[in-house]
Amino acid sequence: MAVLDAKPGAAGGISADTLAYMLRCFFAASRQRMAFEMLTILTLAQNRLTANARSLLVDSLSRRAA
Repeated sequence: MAVLDAKPGAAGGISADTLAYMLRCFFAASRQRMAFEMLTILTLAQNRLTANARSLLVDSLSRRAA
């Protein structure tokens, strides 16, 4: 966390491009994790889900894939 506290232009500071790249990677990984969790729920709880819940999960995954 010390890297994020560095003053701009100071030795050891990070550029805005680097920070943007780090954030993009973080959020991309978060979206992938959520999709994995939805797939897991569909697979493991398929017999317990209502038709509406199943449809909601499938639609959400379809939008992410498009």
